[in-house]
Amino acid sequence: MHPDLEKTAAADEKLLSRVKRTLRACECDLPVTVVASAENGLITLSGEISNPSVKRRYLTCVGRVPGVHKIVDQLKVRSRGMANA
Repeated sequence: MHPDLEKTAAADEKLLSRVKRTLRACECDLPVTVVASAENGLITLSGEISNPSVKRRYLTCVGRVPGVHKIVDQLKVRSRGMANA
């Protein structure tokens, strides 16, 4: 692997670790499944969220992590009918 790619991969891993810690600290009372990935300061969040306010909370928390330049929001808000299924 090229040395610059190794540095980038290591930086992405460190950033992803910070993002995951932030997501755990930002946990809401309701169980949710959020997956995060990092690439050059670009964070992608995906998964199911219980409601729009929880989604906003996660996006706000992750946006404050040093090194996050942009967030790709692929979070889906579960409909009430699906939550009871």
